[in-house]
Order: sequence, then C-alpha cells, then structure tokens
Amino acid sequence: MKYEKVVLVFPGQGSQYVGMGKDLYYADKHPSVRDSVREVYTKANKILGYRLEDICFTESKFKEIIRRFDEQVESFMSQHRKHPSTETNGINGKKHHLTNYLVKSPLDMTLYIQPAVFTTSYACYTALEEMCKDASIQLNPFKVMGHSLGEYTAAVVSGAMDFETTLGLVNYRAQVMSDAARERPRTKLMAVMDKKELNYNMIENLCNEYGQVFWALINSPRQIVVGGNEKKLREISRKLNKKGIYTKILDLDAAFHTPFMLEPGKKLKKKLDNITIYPARTPIVANAITDDATKEPIYLTEPNLIRREFSDQMRKRVRLKGGVEKVIKDGADLFIEIGPKMVSRFIRETNPNVSVLNVYDIKSLEETVKELRG
Repeated sequence: MKYEKVVLVFPGQGSQYVGMGKDLYYADKHPSVRDSVREVYTKANKILGYRLEDICFTESKFKEIIRRFDEQVESFMSQHRKHPSTETNGINGKKHHLTNYLVKSPLDMTLYIQPAVFTTSYACYTALEEMCKDASIQLNPFKVMGHSLGEYTAAVVSGAMDFETTLGLVNYRAQVMSDAARERPRTKLMAVMDKKELNYNMIENLCNEYGQVFWALINSPRQIVVGGNEKKLREISRKLNKKGIYTKILDLDAAFHTPFMLEPGKKLKKKLDNITIYPARTPIVANAITDDATKEPIYLTEPNLIRREFSDQMRKRVRLKGGVEKVIKDGADLFIEIGPKMVSRFIRETNPNVSVLNVYDIKSLEETVKELRG
C-alpha cells in the first residue's frame, strides 16, 4: 500500500444529510460493497425497531408516518376537549403538531441523528474494507479517531466493541441527550470561526467573564465551539462579531460536551458498566482524556479507559485539533474520513500539508482505493 500510517476518522452529529449511505446501498456494480452495506443496515433496523433507510435516504416516508400520528393525536384531543370551538387549535390557540418540530427531516433530531450517523459511518467503513479486499489491499490502520459520536464507530473498527452492542449504546446516548435537552431548553452550542488562528485566551476570558458558558469542541486553530446559556452565548457573539470573528448558534438540542451534560454522563456510565468492552487492537485517539503532563489526548486500548472516555466525553471538551496534531507528530501520513468532508476541513486547517481522503459514496470510495493502491 502507498501509505504506511493511515488514520481512519469518523464524523459525529452535524455531518448528517438526506441521502447519506444511499449510493453505497445501491452500488450494484460492486456487489460485495453493496451487500456489506445492506447487511449493516439490516442489523441496525432489527435493533432500532425502524428502517434507517427511510430516515437516511429520503425524508418523505418518515414524515408521512409522523403526519398520520399527528392526525391520530389531534382526533383524540378533539374528542376530549371541553370547548368544541377550539378543536382545531392546540396550546394557547396554536397548532402544536409533532411535524412542526421536524424542520427538515428526522435528521434534525438527536434521537435519530446519532443512530443514523453511527450506522452509516460503519456501513461506509465496511464498504472501504470490502473494496480494499477486492483490490488486494491490506487495510491496517495506524490509529482510529472520531469526532464526538464518531468515537463509537472508531471503537467498533478498533475491535474494542461489537456493532450491535455499540448501536444499542449509541441509541441510549441519543435518548439521554435528548432528555437533557428538554430539561435544559435554554442551553445551546455556538461555533466561533475566523479566517486566521483564533485567540484562544481572549475567548476563554470572555466565557469566564459571562459565566455559564464553556468550551465544548476544539476543532481546529480556526474553529472552536462553546456551549451554555443561550442568552449569554448571544451576548458573547455580539462582542466577537465586533472584533470581526464569525459566530453561529448551532441547530443542536443542548450544550453537549459541557458540564450541563453531567447527569446524562452519569446515566451513560451506568449503562457502560454493564457492557463488555475488549482491548482495542487499533489504538483510539481520545477526545476527552488527556495526558496529565503533556495535556495531549491519549491513545485508548484498555477497556476501563474506553469506558471512562465515553462517559467523560459527554461533559468534557472534544479535542479534535489536539488528536490530529498528536497522530501527525507520531508519523501519520494519511487521514481517511469515513464521511462527507466535515472533519477533513478541520484536519486541513490544523495541518494544510497532510493528505486527506474521504469515503461517503461510490465515487469517493473508488478514488480512495485507487490512491491507496498507488
């Protein structure tokens, strides 16, 4: 193979899009790829109790299910209201249908995003694995890493966890994070971006000055994400905008990866304590746990450290930038993002000289395998 130290990178929430995985699912000219992808979705559907294809490939089928559910709820409520004149209205004289909360598709909802992204990422990985086999390429990654949720896919690929168990865990994680969002509706995440390197100290001082705002993700030298009280985030946003720094409140349910996620993290830890985790064959680059001396992300292979990482990660900073810098320092010569280039941008911003490939459809898969062959 052309490259010696390949790092596989898996994306997290925010990388989803309608149609993800569809091209590989219908890859009839590559039967082994198609069959491996379909097998992953079939396993996932049995565990989740619904068809991920209806969520990932098109929004129409799922919206029709939700619309029918809304009609049933409205019919039931109409029969039990005391005032017939308000039958067509909901709370405070306004219609409150479940479909009103589906801004675009189920892929806007944490409850569905996380299982969908995890499953699709793993399906894309199996597609890469199959095509590499067909091309007589031995895919033996140097390290695996994930961006938040992507760490769970990395754990499966590393051999530390099996797909079925991990999907159940991801589904539970999505549930407790969704519950936390309902309990804390006034918390959000905000991206902070610039064309040049950000002044980390200045942003840290602003967060400390306002309080209830914490660093959540360090993606690259030019982008971080902070999370906390939405009102305070908007005040910080105005100050940063005056300095020419771009900010954006993210369309996510709550302030993930901050102390606001302490309770969900505790719930996840209880779940993790009852799950079998094996020593990882391929080291996982930690998002949250750092070396006490160097403050760099560590490599995870021990089951207890992997458990700790997953529970800590919900309430601690995701250090993608630090992980990228560490593996490059240790000799990584290629990154392959199993996803649609979201994380690749952060990798290139961290080190513009590094090689980055992607796998998310047939064209990108073929191009990646061709490059690996050399």
